[in-house]
Amino acid sequence: IDVAKDKGTTHILLTVEKNPQLFLPQDFEYELLNFDYSRSLNKWMALYTNSKDRQTFDFAVKLIITESFVSPGIIKENSYKDEKEIEDGWKYVYDNKGNVTKDSSGNDIKVPKYTKISAKIIEGQMNRSATIRGTVDFYDYLNRRIIKQETAQGESVFNYLYATYNGNIKALSNESLNKIKNAPAPFPSDADMILLATDQLKTQFGNIFYSNRQLLN
Repeated sequence: IDVAKDKGTTHILLTVEKNPQLFLPQDFEYELLNFDYSRSLNKWMALYTNSKDRQTFDFAVKLIITESFVSPGIIKENSYKDEKEIEDGWKYVYDNKGNVTKDSSGNDIKVPKYTKISAKIIEGQMNRSATIRGTVDFYDYLNRRIIKQETAQGESVFNYLYATYNGNIKALSNESLNKIKNAPAPFPSDADMILLATDQLKTQFGNIFYSNRQLLN
């Protein structure tokens, strides 16, 4: 029964091929294959990710990575100023002759004294992106030919806003106070950017596999 079932089953090898000159993280292939591609199969299909699992296969679905690119980190900054008048002690009120004025009880009249304070806010926007491109080849082992090829791409984008200030923090508006809660941060590494793009590529690879499953019968 096992032999008959094996002969009636379509055996599909799923592989990832990449140009060795491309920079790709060590876990790149594992991350791509660590996905439930079996949702595309029926009970008469068997999926393998290791070519050593059996001697012969009926089809191969190959994700061939042809290009990977990570942009340099870009920072754009601009600045603006916040100003406020705050109460800073008190002062006497003088008449036209330079004498301190009195109230009806004979006490010196004093009024609040105000001082202008300011702060310079520096806003920064950090941007970086990564792209992985390749093709998905559906290969027929029996006829030794590619029966279909589709392009695949994954992208990741890092956008981060931060703000710092110079001056008196009491001069900051509520909006500026919220902005400075985001301090400057380092850019993600090349490897992190590629792995983030891999998540999108993995989903697209799975969708291409699923939408073309009828080719593997």
